[in-house]
Amino acid sequence: MHLHTFLSHLQHHPETIRPSDWEVNWNDAPLPFKQYILPKIALSMEIPLDLKRESSHIPTIDEIGYFLWYIYGLTKIIHTSYPIKEEQYTLRRFVPSGGALYPNELYLYLKTKDIPNGIYHYDVSHHALVLLREGNFDSFLAEALGYQCDISPCFATVFVSVFFWKNFFKYHNFSYRLQGLDSGVLLGQLLEVAKQIPYQATIYDQFLDEAINHLLGLSTNQESTYAVIPLSLTPQKTHHLSIKQEHITSHELCVSLPKIKHPYQMNSKKILPYPEVEKIHLSSIQTTTENFCDSKSICSPILHRNKCITLPPNQTSSLSFYTICQNRTSPGQDFRFGSISQPQLATLLQKTMEHDLHHLEHYFSDLKLAGYLHQVDEVPKGMYTYDVQTHSLHLIQEGNFHVHLQQCLTDAHINLFQTPICLHIIGDPIANQETLGPRSYRMQQMKTGILVQRLLLIASSLGFGGHPLLGYDAKSVDQLYQLDGTKQTSLIQIPIGPFQRYGQYEGSLHA
Repeated sequence: MHLHTFLSHLQHHPETIRPSDWEVNWNDAPLPFKQYILPKIALSMEIPLDLKRESSHIPTIDEIGYFLWYIYGLTKIIHTSYPIKEEQYTLRRFVPSGGALYPNELYLYLKTKDIPNGIYHYDVSHHALVLLREGNFDSFLAEALGYQCDISPCFATVFVSVFFWKNFFKYHNFSYRLQGLDSGVLLGQLLEVAKQIPYQATIYDQFLDEAINHLLGLSTNQESTYAVIPLSLTPQKTHHLSIKQEHITSHELCVSLPKIKHPYQMNSKKILPYPEVEKIHLSSIQTTTENFCDSKSICSPILHRNKCITLPPNQTSSLSFYTICQNRTSPGQDFRFGSISQPQLATLLQKTMEHDLHHLEHYFSDLKLAGYLHQVDEVPKGMYTYDVQTHSLHLIQEGNFHVHLQQCLTDAHINLFQTPICLHIIGDPIANQETLGPRSYRMQQMKTGILVQRLLLIASSLGFGGHPLLGYDAKSVDQLYQLDGTKQTSLIQIPIGPFQRYGQYEGSLHA
C-alpha cells in the first residue's frame, strides 16, 4: 500500500488496514513494560505528594525517581471482575493508553552525583533504573540533535521510545496511530510534571534516529525513539533549524561509539511481522541533519462564524497535582448527566490551548479546539470552535447533534447523551508533509496527544472525567464543522463531564 494511502486510511478508514480475520493472541501477549535482565538501581517509593522544590541543586537520584514515577510509574491496580481473580486485573499509570498497553518506554541520559553518568532505562515494573551504557555523551547527543541545543548544562535527557509490538499484537496497523498519540500523551504528562518541580523541559522531535537508537542500544525496526527531552534547572538555549550547521550523519556517529545489546524480556514467544508499520517508520527516520527543517507556521483556517460568545476568566483549582493525577479517569459507561458552567468551560479551553513551549513559537498553531456543547450554562446547543486569542466561542451551527454524534461511534460504549460537552482537536494530519515527509504524521499525532493529556488533567482538576476516543466516523463529524474542501479533520474526540465510578475494584500503588 502506498504510504499516502496508508495514512489516509489510518485516519478515516482504519477498518481497511486491519485484516478481517485478525485474532488477538492474549496467551502470548507482551508485557506492558520492558524488563532488562541486568542489575537494577532501586528508586525510593516514598513518593512525596508535593513535587515543588525550593533549592536549585542538581536533582538527587531519589528526586529523579519521583519525577519518573509521576510521569510513567505504576500508580493503580484495577480488577475487572468479581469475584476477584489474580489474572483479571490491569496495572495503570497517570497517563491513559489505548487498551492500557503502554507502547512507550523511557530512557535517560543522567549526570548526577549519586550514580555513574550514563544511559539508563526506567524499569517501570520495579521502579528502578538499569544502567545500559556508562560515560559522558554530551558531544554525541549534541551532534545527534544537530546542535539544536546546548546539552552540557542539562542534568538529564529523557528519551521517549515506541516498542512497536507492544500494541501491534492487538491493534495491527492501527497501532501506528496509537503509538504517536500515546507518545504525545506521555510527553504532555512529562511537561506538566516538570512544571511542578520546576524543571526546564524542551521537546525535540527531529534528530538522527538511528544514532539515538544506537546510543540507547535499540534495534530501529523493533523499538525506536520518538522524542528527545533535555532537562535543566535554567532555561535552555535553543537554535533554529534554519541556522545551518555542519552536516552530520547517523552512520558517522554510530561508528564512533561501540554497539551495545543487552538481554531483556517481553514475554511474547512469537512476534509477528508488521511490514506496513515498519515501512512507514523507516521512511520517517532522519539519517542526516540535512533532513532537519523548521516546521511551517500553518494556522488552522477560521471556521465559519455565526455568533461569538466571550468567555469569563478561568478558575484556579485548589487540588494538589497528585490528587488531579490520581483522580484522572476515562469514565466510559460511567458518565452521568450533568451540566458545565461557563467558567469551567473557559478553564478547560483556555488552559489546554495556552502556549508554554517557548522554544517552539508556533508549536500548536495548526491545531484548534472545537466541540459540541450541549449542557453549558447560557450557551445555546451547537457546534463551536474556540479562539484562544480572543478567549471566545464561535458558533458554527446551532442545534441538537447528539443523535448524529452517537451514530458516528463505531463502538457505542459511551452514551454521549450523558456528556455535557464533546470536544475535538482539529488539524491537518499530514501538515508539513512536503518538507518532513511521513515523519510529519507522527509529529502531528504527538502534538495532539500533548493537548489531550493537558485537557484531561484540567478536566480532572474540575471534577470531570474525559474519555479520548478514536472509534468514530471522522468524516461524518467533520461535516458538522463544515470542513469539506479543507485539509482539516477531527483528529480525536474527547467527551467530558461528570461521572460516577461503578463496577470495578481498584487500589492505589502509592507507598
